[in-house]
Amino acid sequence: MNGHCSIFIPTSIVVTAHSPVFIAVTDPAGNFISKDVNEIPGAAYVGWNTPWDTDVEGVITIPDPLPGVYRVSVSPKLGAPSDATYALTMTRDDVTLNLATDAPVGLIPSTPYGVQVPESGPITTVTPCTTPADCTGGQVCTEGACGPCTSDTDCAAGQVCLSGACTTPPPETDTTPPQTTIDLTGIAGNNGWFTSDVTVSLSSTDNPGGSGVASTEYSLDGTTWIPYTGPFTISTEGTTMVSFYSTDVAGNVEATEQQAVSIDRSLPQITITSPADGARFGLNDPITADYSAVDSISGIDVVTGTVPDGDAVNTAAPGSYSFYVTATDKAGNTATRWSFFTVYIPAKVTIYPRVINLAGTGSFIAFGEMPRGYRATDIVKTSVQCEGASAKRVITTRVIPQLLGAVFRSSELEGVQPGDKVVLTVSWNLFSNDRTYEFQGSDTVRVIGKEGVATGEIQNWMALPDADLFAKYRAGS
Repeated sequence: MNGHCSIFIPTSIVVTAHSPVFIAVTDPAGNFISKDVNEIPGAAYVGWNTPWDTDVEGVITIPDPLPGVYRVSVSPKLGAPSDATYALTMTRDDVTLNLATDAPVGLIPSTPYGVQVPESGPITTVTPCTTPADCTGGQVCTEGACGPCTSDTDCAAGQVCLSGACTTPPPETDTTPPQTTIDLTGIAGNNGWFTSDVTVSLSSTDNPGGSGVASTEYSLDGTTWIPYTGPFTISTEGTTMVSFYSTDVAGNVEATEQQAVSIDRSLPQITITSPADGARFGLNDPITADYSAVDSISGIDVVTGTVPDGDAVNTAAPGSYSFYVTATDKAGNTATRWSFFTVYIPAKVTIYPRVINLAGTGSFIAFGEMPRGYRATDIVKTSVQCEGASAKRVITTRVIPQLLGAVFRSSELEGVQPGDKVVLTVSWNLFSNDRTYEFQGSDTVRVIGKEGVATGEIQNWMALPDADLFAKYRAGS
């Protein structure tokens, strides 16, 4: 706000408004002055006809003011936005009252500003009134202003003046306790549970003609009691027992009431034991579904899966499969868990040499023979693996179309430990007729881990011709 113009007229009152508003004043006799009307003798309105966005004030000057209550009304100028602000003051002699400072135009009060102007002495702000209905808090309307009562005669029939406020006295006899009701607000789940925080509201009433409600208290643990001043929130999961009661002015105490508030925001926890995520099963392997779900708050209501728990999982066709389990708790929270598994086609795998030296620099060959009808020439060579090691060389033969040979370096095997009977697994993919098939087979060999120990077999399988390698397979079989 910019500073106001300095206007001072002794024995006058000056009402100043900073744009963008119009002002109007009504004196104690009901005379009125505005930009359009002037009923007050000697009064003047200056600066009302300026645009709303100019830095100009509107000033009403009233000389020789009547003593009593003056009402100052404010209205926005044409085009003034609701977020523009105004200031309003009244000055008499050396006393200035700030009626409004940086007040938004969009929040202009519906009732006038009130100022008590005495014959002498300082001016003061008051709540203007014309009837008792204009006053609140037990105040009375006296000479155009709301104020405290001084005696019972100031109050309406049936009321008494207590501590400056008109009050309806309590009945002579009140032996009936008040009644309290509870309201719960939140996201409702199933079976009386909520799936969100819960807002608790208490409302109490006294009997007709009673002394009135004096207080309400509540407890969340049955021990500590808290005065109720407004709605409160419960966030703790599980069941919280809310206890509550009210007391009236006459001292009657309501019997304690209780309401259970049950909250479960958590999803059920699902475990899929079989088929486990990432599991591999041979074609037609007998696999049984094994899964479960738990919920520690409201408890499990329903659990379903691709097949019921304990039933067989279909492994009748090779491929990649998904398996789901969905669980819903008694509050209505639902969770779903997935596992993904593979059904492969079993193949016969034979490994040479029969002793694998992990510490050596040599290699070994694994022969894989698929069921008839599959051709090794359709194999995706980059997919051939043995215990984390990728094949360095993959060979096929037209003599046995379903046979492949894959050469691996011993030192690249992962997680393999020495032992007399170690199972090594070989897997590969075959692409045929726009479909991928997965194969897998195993062989048991002896594994050592000593440097410089010969195996008694050919060590460099990488260099042998294809025919020699397949000859070794036919001789071994």
